[in-house]
Amino acid sequence: MVLNVGSLNVDIVFNVPHVVQPGETIQGHGVHRFAGGKGLNQSLALARAGVEVVHAGCIGSDGVWLRKVLEESGVGCEHVAVTGEVSGSAFIQVDKRGQNAIVVDAGSNGKVCAASFTSLFAAYGRADFLLLQNEVSDIAHLMELGQQRGMTVVFNPAPCGPEVNGYPLGLVDWLIVNETELVQLSDCDDMERGIERLLQRLTKVRIVLTLGSDGARYIDKETSFSVPAIETKVVDTTAAGDTFIGYLLAGIIEGKTIREAMELAAAAAAVTVSRLGAATAIPWRREVARLLCGEL
Repeated sequence: MVLNVGSLNVDIVFNVPHVVQPGETIQGHGVHRFAGGKGLNQSLALARAGVEVVHAGCIGSDGVWLRKVLEESGVGCEHVAVTGEVSGSAFIQVDKRGQNAIVVDAGSNGKVCAASFTSLFAAYGRADFLLLQNEVSDIAHLMELGQQRGMTVVFNPAPCGPEVNGYPLGLVDWLIVNETELVQLSDCDDMERGIERLLQRLTKVRIVLTLGSDGARYIDKETSFSVPAIETKVVDTTAAGDTFIGYLLAGIIEGKTIREAMELAAAAAAVTVSRLGAATAIPWRREVARLLCGEL
């Protein structure tokens, strides 16, 4: 079982010829509204991969439809609370190459209080996973609650601000980062040296480094290997990382080797980037199976 205490956003996606520059006004080529937020996306990826997942978080009255999106994919939502705040939102530019630039406003995600979930954690233990991103508040306390219950703590520090280094990262079992986040956490521009610093600082951590079109890399104190990305036509990369994380955990929970889990995650991400949007682009397990069989 996975407990994901995570964000739920309303995504406003603009299709643009290029990401707008300071002082520039450009003409877009369509605007769409999608369900999003790294938390929501990762819960959807887990559920569509076949994992039992419960989502906990906060939405405003304008975002009640986000809960329905989760429920329709089989995510448990009894701990998604409606607050008096406006829901979290993201404004996303997607250029003609499928690359994106994103501005996020926390909204109700900033009202997540770990104390309100204390009774929820009592239902979880050593066989369960706690999944966290950095789009909700009270992350440090949530990590502590998960560790106290003996849960496997998985952290994706995105968006990665300076506050992240103040979290009790020593409690994290799986750290899933991209290159930018690795630099910020290690305070080192050299990737290899940055990895060494993190491994020295976080004694039990397993690191999965996502590298976009260059695939992903696994690192622990004894092992390091890479898994390539699967080539595909790129339409929108917005939910690629979230899809990868959900399917990676699905593979691990199913007892696959780490390499096998990463290969599954890479295939799922390849399906995602071939589609427009975030939540709507995340594939079901049967679609990933079709890609792996050469049918997509």
